[in-house]
Amino acid sequence: MTKPKRSGCDINLVLQNLRAGRSGAIMVCMSARINSQQYMAAGTVLEAVDDLVASLTGDEKLLHTSAHRTETGSKSRNVKKDS
Repeated sequence: MTKPKRSGCDINLVLQNLRAGRSGAIMVCMSARINSQQYMAAGTVLEAVDDLVASLTGDEKLLHTSAHRTETGSKSRNVKKDS
């Protein structure tokens, strides 16, 4: 006998909720003393969320924010050198 299929979940809603939970854990990490019980628990939450996101999407870093960057050497490109 085959097992019944589970109903699908709204992946966008799941990711939105995981993003909120991850954000909360990051806030705890930023305010708690390093290596305190709260800091370590928040780190465990971050790892668990990343693992779950990886299993759902295949991309562990999907919820990670990227740093804003400028073009390398952008200041020097617009400056004309006098000969």
